[in-house]
Amino acid sequence: QGFSPDARLPIHFVDDPELKYVMLRYRQVHDLFHSVLGMPPHMLGEVAVKWVEALQTGLPMCALGALFGPLRLGPKYVVFITKCKY
Repeated sequence: QGFSPDARLPIHFVDDPELKYVMLRYRQVHDLFHSVLGMPPHMLGEVAVKWVEALQTGLPMCALGALFGPLRLGPKYVVFITKCKY
């Protein structure tokens, strides 16, 4: 299966053309971040990508996802994170 950033659905609920463009680009590069970071599309990978997106874009939705996304991680990930040596 191939991926094309042009296959994304149009942006809804944003009237300003400039903001609509920003949101479209954000959605287009989200999967690119997954590839560059080597993060699979599971919950832990999404949280890691959200941290990078928050730092890169400054979008509040990314920061909120990075901060509150870990609350959805199951016990398997919590044990993994607490045992990691940085």
